[in-house]
Amino acid sequence: MIMRNFEDCITHNVREVAGDLQVKFNKGIPEGWEVKSLSDICVLQSGYAFKSANFTDEKTKNVVVRMGNFRINNGLQFNDNVKYLNNNIQINEKFKLKKGDFLIVLSDVTRSGSIIGNVGIVPEDDKQYVLNQRVSKIKLPEKYYYYIYGVLSSVSFKNHCLSRADSATVLNLSNKDFYEYKLLFPPDCLVSDFSNKYKNYLLIAMKLTAVNQNLKETRDRLLTRLISGKLSVEDLDIQFPPSMTEQLEEIG
Repeated sequence: MIMRNFEDCITHNVREVAGDLQVKFNKGIPEGWEVKSLSDICVLQSGYAFKSANFTDEKTKNVVVRMGNFRINNGLQFNDNVKYLNNNIQINEKFKLKKGDFLIVLSDVTRSGSIIGNVGIVPEDDKQYVLNQRVSKIKLPEKYYYYIYGVLSSVSFKNHCLSRADSATVLNLSNKDFYEYKLLFPPDCLVSDFSNKYKNYLLIAMKLTAVNQNLKETRDRLLTRLISGKLSVEDLDIQFPPSMTEQLEEIG
Protein backbone atom coordinates (compact mmCIF):
# COMPACT_ATOMS: atom_id res chain seq x y z
CA MET A 1 0.00 0.00 0.00
CA ILE A 2 1.11 3.57 -0.67
CA MET A 3 0.34 4.72 2.86
CA ARG A 4 1.29 2.65 5.85
CA ASN A 5 -1.23 2.22 8.61
CA PHE A 6 -1.27 5.40 10.68
CA GLU A 7 -0.57 3.57 13.92
CA ASP A 8 2.50 1.94 12.37
CA CYS A 9 3.68 5.39 11.27
CA ILE A 10 3.20 6.98 14.66
CA THR A 11 4.75 4.05 16.49
CA HIS A 12 7.75 4.20 14.17
CA ASN A 13 8.12 7.94 14.75
CA VAL A 14 7.75 7.61 18.52
CA ARG A 15 10.52 5.01 18.59
CA GLU A 16 12.74 7.23 16.48
CA VAL A 17 12.12 10.18 18.73
CA ALA A 18 12.59 8.16 21.87
CA GLY A 19 15.83 6.69 20.54
CA ASP A 20 17.26 9.92 19.15
CA LEU A 21 16.24 12.24 21.98
CA GLN A 22 16.08 9.71 24.81
CA VAL A 23 12.55 10.79 25.67
CA LYS A 24 11.23 9.81 29.07
CA PHE A 25 7.80 8.28 29.45
CA ASN A 26 5.30 9.03 32.19
CA LYS A 27 2.54 6.43 32.58
CA GLY A 28 3.14 5.31 29.00
CA ILE A 29 3.00 8.84 27.56
CA PRO A 30 6.14 10.63 26.31
CA GLU A 31 6.99 13.72 28.30
CA GLY A 32 5.69 16.83 26.58
CA TRP A 33 2.73 15.02 25.05
CA GLU A 34 -0.87 15.72 26.10
CA VAL A 35 -4.17 13.89 26.11
CA LYS A 36 -6.75 15.97 24.27
CA SER A 37 -10.28 15.57 22.97
CA LEU A 38 -11.20 16.33 19.39
CA SER A 39 -13.39 19.11 20.78
CA ASP A 40 -10.16 20.90 21.80
CA ILE A 41 -9.00 21.02 18.17
CA CYS A 42 -11.87 20.57 15.72
CA VAL A 43 -15.25 22.07 14.86
CA LEU A 44 -17.79 20.21 12.71
CA GLN A 45 -19.93 21.91 10.08
CA SER A 46 -22.90 19.79 9.04
CA GLY A 47 -24.08 19.40 5.47
CA TYR A 48 -27.38 20.53 4.00
CA ALA A 49 -30.44 18.30 3.58
CA PHE A 50 -30.96 18.71 -0.15
CA LYS A 51 -34.17 17.18 -1.48
CA SER A 52 -33.76 14.04 -3.56
CA ALA A 53 -35.83 15.73 -6.26
CA ASN A 54 -32.96 18.19 -6.67
CA PHE A 55 -30.56 15.38 -7.60
CA THR A 56 -29.83 14.23 -11.12
CA ASP A 57 -27.65 11.57 -12.73
CA GLU A 58 -26.88 13.97 -15.56
CA LYS A 59 -23.54 15.72 -15.12
CA THR A 60 -23.79 19.32 -13.94
CA LYS A 61 -21.27 21.67 -12.40
CA ASN A 62 -22.31 20.69 -8.83
CA VAL A 63 -21.26 17.30 -7.44
CA VAL A 64 -22.98 16.25 -4.19
CA VAL A 65 -20.71 14.61 -1.59
CA ARG A 66 -22.80 11.86 0.04
CA MET A 67 -22.26 8.76 2.18
CA GLY A 68 -21.73 6.61 -0.90
CA ASN A 69 -18.73 8.67 -1.98
CA PHE A 70 -16.59 7.55 0.97
CA ARG A 71 -14.23 4.63 0.41
CA ILE A 72 -14.02 1.77 2.90
CA ASN A 73 -10.32 2.46 3.43
CA ASN A 74 -10.87 6.23 3.79
CA GLY A 75 -10.71 8.81 1.03
CA LEU A 76 -13.37 9.88 -1.46
CA GLN A 77 -14.37 8.20 -4.71
CA PHE A 78 -16.52 9.46 -7.56
CA ASN A 79 -16.25 6.47 -9.93
CA ASP A 80 -19.83 5.47 -9.21
CA ASN A 81 -22.81 6.41 -7.04
CA VAL A 82 -22.38 10.03 -8.14
CA LYS A 83 -25.24 12.50 -7.84
CA TYR A 84 -25.36 16.04 -9.18
CA LEU A 85 -27.48 19.04 -8.26
CA ASN A 86 -29.67 20.61 -10.90
CA ASN A 87 -28.08 23.81 -12.13
CA ASN A 88 -31.10 25.89 -11.11
CA ILE A 89 -30.68 25.06 -7.40
CA GLN A 90 -29.46 27.94 -5.23
CA ILE A 91 -26.65 26.80 -2.93
CA ASN A 92 -25.67 28.61 0.24
CA GLU A 93 -21.97 29.50 0.09
CA LYS A 94 -21.18 27.67 3.34
CA PHE A 95 -22.18 24.36 1.72
CA LYS A 96 -19.89 24.88 -1.27
CA LEU A 97 -16.68 22.97 -0.64
CA LYS A 98 -13.18 24.06 -1.53
CA LYS A 99 -10.26 21.98 -2.77
CA GLY A 100 -8.58 20.26 0.15
CA ASP A 101 -11.52 20.54 2.56
CA PHE A 102 -11.45 17.81 5.23
CA LEU A 103 -14.68 15.72 5.42
CA ILE A 104 -16.12 12.96 7.60
CA VAL A 105 -19.19 10.76 7.12
CA LEU A 106 -21.43 10.43 10.20
CA SER A 107 -23.95 7.87 8.92
CA ASP A 108 -23.73 4.40 7.42
CA VAL A 109 -26.45 2.25 5.86
CA THR A 110 -24.29 -0.89 6.11
CA ARG A 111 -24.81 -2.80 9.33
CA SER A 112 -21.09 -3.63 9.40
CA GLY A 113 -20.25 0.06 9.72
CA SER A 114 -17.75 -0.07 6.89
CA ILE A 115 -17.79 3.70 6.29
CA ILE A 116 -18.99 5.22 9.57
CA GLY A 117 -16.44 7.82 10.71
CA ASN A 118 -14.41 7.57 7.52
CA VAL A 119 -12.65 10.69 6.28
CA GLY A 120 -11.73 12.15 2.92
CA ILE A 121 -10.30 15.24 1.25
CA VAL A 122 -12.08 17.21 -1.48
CA PRO A 123 -10.25 16.58 -4.80
CA GLU A 124 -8.27 19.27 -6.56
CA ASP A 125 -10.16 19.42 -9.85
CA ASP A 126 -12.51 21.80 -11.67
CA LYS A 127 -15.76 20.47 -10.15
CA GLN A 128 -17.83 22.27 -7.53
CA TYR A 129 -18.40 19.85 -4.66
CA VAL A 130 -21.38 20.40 -2.36
CA LEU A 131 -21.78 19.26 1.27
CA ASN A 132 -24.79 17.00 1.80
CA GLN A 133 -26.47 15.97 5.07
CA ARG A 134 -24.75 13.38 7.29
CA VAL A 135 -21.42 14.45 5.86
CA SER A 136 -19.56 17.13 7.83
CA LYS A 137 -16.64 19.40 7.16
CA ILE A 138 -13.94 19.38 9.82
CA LYS A 139 -12.53 22.81 10.63
CA LEU A 140 -9.22 22.96 12.48
CA PRO A 141 -5.92 24.87 12.54
CA GLU A 142 -3.97 24.20 9.35
CA LYS A 143 -0.85 23.05 11.21
CA TYR A 144 -2.79 20.11 12.69
CA TYR A 145 -4.52 19.11 9.44
CA TYR A 146 -2.49 16.04 8.45
CA TYR A 147 -1.89 14.84 11.99
CA ILE A 148 -5.62 14.80 12.70
CA TYR A 149 -6.32 13.19 9.33
CA GLY A 150 -3.95 10.42 10.38
CA VAL A 151 -5.61 10.08 13.78
CA LEU A 152 -9.06 9.81 12.21
CA SER A 153 -7.78 7.19 9.77
CA SER A 154 -6.60 4.97 12.63
CA VAL A 155 -8.12 1.69 13.80
CA SER A 156 -8.57 3.22 17.25
CA PHE A 157 -10.86 5.98 15.96
CA LYS A 158 -12.76 3.50 13.78
CA ASN A 159 -13.44 1.31 16.81
CA HIS A 160 -14.59 4.39 18.73
CA CYS A 161 -17.10 5.19 15.97
CA LEU A 162 -18.39 1.63 15.82
CA SER A 163 -18.87 1.54 19.60
CA ARG A 164 -20.85 4.80 19.60
CA ALA A 165 -22.89 4.51 16.40
CA ASP A 166 -26.37 3.32 17.24
CA SER A 167 -29.59 2.89 15.26
CA ALA A 168 -32.02 0.17 14.31
CA THR A 169 -31.57 0.70 10.58
CA VAL A 170 -28.92 3.35 9.80
CA LEU A 171 -25.79 3.79 11.92
CA ASN A 172 -25.42 7.37 13.11
CA LEU A 173 -22.55 9.11 14.86
CA SER A 174 -23.39 12.30 16.73
CA ASN A 175 -21.22 15.40 16.92
CA LYS A 176 -20.90 14.70 20.65
CA ASP A 177 -19.50 11.22 19.93
CA PHE A 178 -16.94 12.76 17.59
CA TYR A 179 -15.87 15.49 19.99
CA GLU A 180 -15.42 13.07 22.91
CA TYR A 181 -12.71 11.01 21.21
CA LYS A 182 -9.41 11.38 23.08
CA LEU A 183 -6.00 11.26 21.44
CA LEU A 184 -2.34 11.68 22.29
CA PHE A 185 -1.09 15.05 21.11
CA PRO A 186 2.66 15.63 20.70
CA PRO A 187 4.51 18.97 20.77
CA ASP A 188 4.05 21.13 17.67
CA CYS A 189 7.57 20.35 16.40
CA LEU A 190 6.73 16.64 16.22
CA VAL A 191 3.32 17.31 14.70
CA SER A 192 5.08 19.28 11.96
CA ASP A 193 7.68 16.56 11.36
CA PHE A 194 5.06 13.81 11.18
CA SER A 195 2.73 15.90 8.99
CA ASN A 196 5.44 16.56 6.42
CA LYS A 197 6.07 12.83 6.04
CA TYR A 198 2.45 11.72 6.11
CA LYS A 199 1.37 14.45 3.70
CA ASN A 200 3.62 13.00 0.96
CA TYR A 201 1.99 9.56 1.19
CA LEU A 202 -1.48 11.08 1.23
CA LEU A 203 -0.95 13.37 -1.75
CA ILE A 204 0.52 10.54 -3.85
CA ALA A 205 -2.55 8.40 -3.10
CA MET A 206 -4.90 11.27 -4.00
CA LYS A 207 -3.09 11.93 -7.28
CA LEU A 208 -3.29 8.25 -8.25
CA THR A 209 -7.00 8.25 -7.41
CA ALA A 210 -7.49 11.31 -9.64
CA VAL A 211 -5.55 9.65 -12.48
CA ASN A 212 -7.72 6.52 -12.19
CA GLN A 213 -10.87 8.65 -12.25
CA ASN A 214 -9.67 10.52 -15.34
CA LEU A 215 -8.81 7.25 -17.12
CA LYS A 216 -12.24 5.83 -16.32
CA GLU A 217 -14.01 8.93 -17.67
CA THR A 218 -11.85 8.86 -20.82
CA ARG A 219 -12.61 5.16 -21.34
CA ASP A 220 -16.35 5.74 -20.93
CA ARG A 221 -16.33 8.59 -23.45
CA LEU A 222 -14.34 6.56 -26.00
CA LEU A 223 -16.56 3.49 -25.59
CA THR A 224 -19.68 5.59 -26.18
CA ARG A 225 -18.22 7.03 -29.37
CA LEU A 226 -16.99 3.60 -30.49
CA ILE A 227 -20.36 1.90 -29.96
CA SER A 228 -22.24 4.72 -31.69
CA GLY A 229 -19.93 4.54 -34.71
CA LYS A 230 -18.64 8.09 -34.24
CA LEU A 231 -15.16 6.75 -33.61
CA SER A 232 -13.75 4.79 -36.52
CA VAL A 233 -11.03 2.17 -36.02
CA GLU A 234 -10.64 1.22 -39.69
CA ASP A 235 -7.44 3.20 -40.18
CA LEU A 236 -5.84 2.11 -36.91
CA ASP A 237 -2.89 -0.26 -37.14
CA ILE A 238 -4.03 -2.72 -34.48
CA GLN A 239 -1.58 -5.55 -33.84
CA PHE A 240 -3.15 -8.56 -32.13
CA PRO A 241 -0.99 -10.86 -30.01
CA PRO A 242 -0.28 -14.25 -31.72
CA SER A 243 -2.50 -16.13 -29.28
CA MET A 244 -5.48 -13.85 -30.01
CA THR A 245 -4.84 -14.07 -33.78
CA GLU A 246 -5.00 -17.86 -33.58
CA GLN A 247 -8.27 -17.71 -31.63
CA LEU A 248 -9.81 -15.33 -34.18
CA GLU A 249 -8.78 -17.63 -37.04
CA GLU A 250 -10.37 -20.61 -35.28
CA ILE A 251 -13.59 -18.67 -34.77
CA GLY A 252 -13.53 -17.53 -38.42
